[in-house]
This record gives sequence, structure tokens and C-alpha cells, in this order.
Amino acid sequence: MVPELGLPYRERLVGRYRIIYRVQDDQVIVLAVEHSARDLLGAIGNRFQEEDAP
Repeated sequence: MVPELGLPYRERLVGRYRIIYRVQDDQVIVLAVEHSARDLLGAIGNRFQEEDAP
């Protein structure tokens, strides 16, 4: 889970990057790849809204 977003998205840390994704049926949908040093909410703004959640 990604606590900053408050939505049921998952994250995986790969090196210095955070991969934000969701699992939908038999697919993995990558939503964002951000450098882990950046403020996530500042970096993505309001890109992910409650209505986007599965």
C-alpha cells in the first residue's frame, strides 16, 4: 500500500525509484515511477483520485 495516497495502490522500491501500481484481474497496471527522494504527493499532485481506485 502507498500510505501517502490513501488508496489501495501498491508500491515496489527498485533501486532509488518507487514504482506505484495496482493489480486488476490478471494485470499489473503501472501508474507511476518516481525517484524515492522526491515528495510523492508533490511529484504526482492529484493525478490519482478516489474515482480511479479499483
